Parts: sequence; structure tokens; C-alpha cells
Amino acid sequence: MGVLGPAFSHWDLAQAQKAAEEWAKDYYSQVGYHRVETRVRELSGERAKELLGELARDPRLGILLLRFLEGPVPGEEGVSR
Repeated sequence: MGVLGPAFSHWDLAQAQKAAEEWAKDYYSQVGYHRVETRVRELSGERAKELLGELARDPRLGILLLRFLEGPVPGEEGVSR
């Protein structure tokens, strides 16, 4: 996403939230992900388990973890993750 420009002041809340979400995704994919990936690779086994336990508190992440660890839920084979 480029410079917001003067039109930004006329955006409604939904437009501003969408722009912020797009910026965060772009930033994370360009900078944040690589930092996280590097740090995760440095974790010990015990520390990784501790981290996964904390991440599992978030329902969305917990579902992703279960899908990764247990495979697709029966009847969900064709559903995109």
C-alpha cells in the first residue's frame, strides 16, 4: 500500500480498518514473519511447547494447531485451511 494521501480523511471507519489490516499483513510478510521464523527455529523443545500452549489459548490458533497436529476433521477434507 502506498501513501494514503488526502482522501484518507474522508474514509469511513471500515475503510480505515481495512487499510490498516492490509498494511499490517504487508509489513508482517515483509519483515515480521522472518523475525518470528528465525526466533522459532532457535527455541528449545520445552520452550516451543510452552509457546504453543500459550498460542493455543487463542481459539483461531488452537483450531489451526489441531488441524496441523491431527489432520483434517472428518467431512472437512475438501475445506480450504
